[in-house]
Amino acid sequence: MTSKQIKLNCPLGLTVEPAGILCKEAVNYKCSINIEYDGGVANAKSMLNLLGAALRNGDELRIVCDGEDETLAINNISEILSERFV
Repeated sequence: MTSKQIKLNCPLGLTVEPAGILCKEAVNYKCSINIEYDGGVANAKSMLNLLGAALRNGDELRIVCDGEDETLAINNISEILSERFV
C-alpha cells in the first residue's frame, strides 16, 4: 500500500468533467485507488463516489493505492488531481 498527500488544484472543484477524467484513468489500474478527504473516502473508480465527495479546489486529499501497479497509479492520479486542471 502506498499513499500521497496532495492539494486539489481544480478551479471549479471536482465536477462532472474532471471526475470523469479521473475515473476513466483510475479504471486502467488493477490496484484499488481511494481518495481520502475531510470526512470520508471516495473510490476513484466510481463516478458517483467522486461526485458525492463534493471536493473543492484547495482541499487536502490523501490518495491511497493498494495492489500490483500502485506506484504507477499513485503517480498518475496525483498528477491529474494536482496539476491537470489548472
